[in-house]
Amino acid sequence: MPSRHLALSINLKAVAETAGVESRDGNRKMDLVFSTSGVPRSERIAALSEVVSSQFVPLRIAPIAPDAERHLLGEVRARSFDDVKIALFSGSSVLAERTTRHIDESGHDDYLVALHTRGVARVRHAGRRATLGPGDLALLDSARPYAIELMSAGPFEHIAYQIPRAALEARTDGLGQALCLPLTVGSDAGGLASRHLRAIASPKWHTRAPAALPLIEAGLDLLCAALADVAGLRLAGTSEQTRMLGKIKRDALTRLGDPHLAPGTLAGAHYISTRQLHRLFASEGTTFGTWIREQRLRRCRAALADQRLSDTAIGEIARRWGYSSAAHFSRLFTARYGIAPRDFRREVRASRT
Repeated sequence: MPSRHLALSINLKAVAETAGVESRDGNRKMDLVFSTSGVPRSERIAALSEVVSSQFVPLRIAPIAPDAERHLLGEVRARSFDDVKIALFSGSSVLAERTTRHIDESGHDDYLVALHTRGVARVRHAGRRATLGPGDLALLDSARPYAIELMSAGPFEHIAYQIPRAALEARTDGLGQALCLPLTVGSDAGGLASRHLRAIASPKWHTRAPAALPLIEAGLDLLCAALADVAGLRLAGTSEQTRMLGKIKRDALTRLGDPHLAPGTLAGAHYISTRQLHRLFASEGTTFGTWIREQRLRRCRAALADQRLSDTAIGEIARRWGYSSAAHFSRLFTARYGIAPRDFRREVRASRT
């Protein structure tokens, strides 16, 4: 097995050579296109794992069939629209597994949508098992372990969406009940969500942000409607009040790095009073300040666990997410997680050795 550093160098080279691939009409088609076809056979699994882990979420990839590693082929195409990431995977049958170790090391706290398009995907997650055929999809939580077997007589094809937790939870209550429940393409709601999300993920999709963002939002609405239907959930976005709160939350997430972010700023941006904004957060049993603090701390925790940021000072990470005082951040982090930031980072590093 090649070393991690060798595989990582292959990954970085691939990204450097393929980022920003453009179509003939000048529209950016994909941020990344990577194939194992140019990688030595003995290094393909390691290189593929590195690319997926660095561009999507950290996980382990292994061939399913005996002696398959020598013949493995794999391709990854990825793009992002603001904070929504989309990856297209294809190739020889493989197992993709995200363990508690990967979660502890990366700190990702997003939802994932597994949308299978060719072959069969067998998913194990949250105490459930699901089998997805072409067009079927399922919701996963990146903060919980999962395993997916991607199989086909020929190359499989699979799409994955990485979506910020707040973007879905602002739309639907009780999403934990919907994890690993198959949304079949044959159902009305599942079919609409599948076709919409599949179209946006296609390499032929040319619309870029900001023009694409309303279409992304529509896709997330369809997804949540389908999840609410299959799991019997309450769809949060059924009132003007909850739709407005969702917009404010998504706007706030783009401004978390601003230490001067205030309720009045967001209220003015959405043409409501500051008092109305506080009422919206109170309707969920929280406050604006509490919600913002939780979002910032989650992202700081993820950054402290991110190996790629191991040389970045804790104070710098705190400043990136809106904390002007490192000491204040340290007190809040310790109170929230029961461990000081420096000790948390030390424990994460120790778990990798």
